[in-house]
Amino acid sequence: MMGFSYEKRYLKRPRLGPPDVYPQEPRQKEDELTTVNVKHGFTIVPQLPDEFGTARNCNITALKVGQYFNAILGKKDELNTLPDPGRKRQQINPKDNFWPATNRSKAAIETWFKDLAGSKPLLSLSKKAPNFNKKEEIFPLLCEYQVPLMRAAWFIKLSSAYTVAISEAKIKKRQMPDPTQECCWRRSLNVNKSNTSPTLLLAPLPSTLPSIPSVTIEWTGTLLKFMKEQLCKPLSDYYTSSSTTIMSDDQKLALRQWQYCVNLIKHMYQEGLLERQETLQWILELLERPLRSTSSSEDGLFRLFLPLALQYMEEFVQSELLSRKISYLCSRKISQLCSGEPQSGGGVSPNSPAIHNTPTNSGNTQSSTGQQQSSNSLIATQGGTNTANTLSVMFNEYLSCPHHRDLILGLSAILQVVTLECPTALVWNCIGEGKSTSVLNGSPLDHLPCSPAALPMPQRSTNPHVRNQLKLGEELIKQRSQAAEGRWSCDKWQQSSAGVTTVKVLNALDALDRHSFERVDAGNSL
Repeated sequence: MMGFSYEKRYLKRPRLGPPDVYPQEPRQKEDELTTVNVKHGFTIVPQLPDEFGTARNCNITALKVGQYFNAILGKKDELNTLPDPGRKRQQINPKDNFWPATNRSKAAIETWFKDLAGSKPLLSLSKKAPNFNKKEEIFPLLCEYQVPLMRAAWFIKLSSAYTVAISEAKIKKRQMPDPTQECCWRRSLNVNKSNTSPTLLLAPLPSTLPSIPSVTIEWTGTLLKFMKEQLCKPLSDYYTSSSTTIMSDDQKLALRQWQYCVNLIKHMYQEGLLERQETLQWILELLERPLRSTSSSEDGLFRLFLPLALQYMEEFVQSELLSRKISYLCSRKISQLCSGEPQSGGGVSPNSPAIHNTPTNSGNTQSSTGQQQSSNSLIATQGGTNTANTLSVMFNEYLSCPHHRDLILGLSAILQVVTLECPTALVWNCIGEGKSTSVLNGSPLDHLPCSPAALPMPQRSTNPHVRNQLKLGEELIKQRSQAAEGRWSCDKWQQSSAGVTTVKVLNALDALDRHSFERVDAGNSL
């Protein structure tokens, strides 16, 4: 029945049928009874007269060869040049499709956004769309009318198209660059008539390569600026309050706009409408803000930012530097929770553990030298049973607290994901004295009171398997950290037979690299 399956059928019915069987075609040339075919028989004429043969007897000079090459390159450039659609397309006046959004047109704006949030076709909405002088005014309206994310992203694209159309209208004489010539070399063939030998010259074009679209960067900065404004006053006052308070109307509105814009950022990020590096760097700045503050009330904001970071962990692990930074921040936060520093964030539950009585056991217990620190970074607290029991009790107390459960699980999940997906970001490194505050110095695990495999995890049936994978990742980090501690020296390897073979191979490769293959003389010999 496999032969009759619709999945295996041909998209186009073959013409020839079975292989090695060539049925006759109607009106084929072999059947034409012309005078030449009747007298001399059917002769096969090749498609190209110069398909085979020799050019020994052809009178072609080097000058003609150069002219032929010039003609080929000219024809190739002509075919590769894309036509300019801006000169042929009809110029559209942006004022015919956009109307200014002012206080007088408030009713029209309300009607238009209701249609955008509804099911009205986007084609009809694009014929007359509002234009805002300040782009920040768009996001509160999108949140107020709860516009679906896909339609909201469409309106942002439409606003960007208006901005581009206005900028193009201001430039009367614009010269469109050839995209096929921006990322390649201009080839010009100059023929030296005196030497009768063609010379191929490669001349680079001016560096006019297009960078990241300015529209994407502009909208990224606008959206992130709007998010920062929501944190400056309304949300910051509530989440940093030392006492449990009721949300005001402004704070509820700010929280609703924050949640909507977080989802909008995620959608635009996936669609490629936001600059990814700027977005991930902004999330790191949010996580770093509570750690920079000396006030312990910033712990409430950390619980607000942590779910946002968890959504982008798949993107963070694509970069070793970003993974190292976020691991460093999470390790410092866990160290604060376990070292006895007060963490009385806004609205902290009285069920929080009495962390001020727990013994301090962070990365400070390691040796002062960088070499000993690298070997002890993963097992700083596994030397004694009392320390392990203390950490286990402390983690259980945090997990039983409704305010700290999500916090400790989120921080642990970030470190465990980096350990599994990007272990290179956790390798110990020494960049020199006087740079201990740098994220690149040492390892983020130096600040952890335990290994990533010992951190708490949600209750799942696959936890033992995940912990085994974490231990394998820890061993890899240990080996690479010890190699970095020894500056990747191969003195010990040279004592073994495999080391001797490796050194011989490296010496042979070095000799091949230094040899000049273009010179043939007695002094240049391998």
